[in-house]
Amino acid sequence: MSISRKIDLTWTEVQDVYVKQESQWKRAKKVFVKSGGVWKETHSSLHTLNISTDVNNLDLDNEAIDRFNDVKVIVNSGVTVASTNINTPSFKTGVGYGGTLTIVNNGNIWGCGGIGGTGASTGCNSGGYWRYWRHSIIRRD
Repeated sequence: MSISRKIDLTWTEVQDVYVKQESQWKRAKKVFVKSGGVWKETHSSLHTLNISTDVNNLDLDNEAIDRFNDVKVIVNSGVTVASTNINTPSFKTGVGYGGTLTIVNNGNIWGCGGIGGTGASTGCNSGGYWRYWRHSIIRRD
């Protein structure tokens, strides 16, 4: 269920909901409506970031994300998020989320696992997977 508004004969889904509390308008993260004696969620603020091309050293602090909302980051199929060196994470989530951060990894997220011993390659192509992670809520759909 969602909340819609009608503007000039056209119905559109509401992205942000505000409520007046103690003479101040505040943004609502979730809205519930009681129907048939049961409370049902009708609106949840969600910001979605789609990663659709290969990227190195992805830092969510540098992305235009509305952190007030729940945030969903989707790494599309066939896309690789990688690191360019052993000191830089391939995927850094950052901090300051007002809701839940969900990562949907349909592609590849590769860290640079280190250069190994003297006989190993000095590149990151044979590295490990996660090198840096701050949030424990990870889901693969």
